[in-house]
Amino acid sequence: MTETKLGRPPFYSNVEDLQSAIDSYFEKHTGIEYDDNGDLIAVNPPTVSGLALFLGFSDRQSIYDYKGKEAFSCTIKKAITKIEEFAESQLFNAKTPTGAIFWLKNHGWSDKHEVEHSGEINNIAREEREQRIKELLNKAE
Repeated sequence: MTETKLGRPPFYSNVEDLQSAIDSYFEKHTGIEYDDNGDLIAVNPPTVSGLALFLGFSDRQSIYDYKGKEAFSCTIKKAITKIEEFAESQLFNAKTPTGAIFWLKNHGWSDKHEVEHSGEINNIAREEREQRIKELLNKAE
């Protein structure tokens, strides 16, 4: 008995075709343009959703599904990392640090001061009270 596969056939059957499409996305679909005065006039930043649509997928999940396939995993990871690198650089180039702070906190950084104490606490006042109580009890006997 033969096994029947259901579902749509994959968009990309080999890594080379997928890599070529990804390269085309970054070269032709993304970018920042400036006018003659150096003012920003158009931004088309790379995004995971934009890459998914460019590759012919219906949603971002398809990108992650391909990432789960051993043959395509490294190619997809590199593309996603390139998108993340662009987003990170924009956060650190912004006029306010809010985006960078948000990103850092979500990647393990903390803005809390943590102080560790070691050694024992010597409470002289308590020791003196206990000694005085012993002296008073001894006198009362």
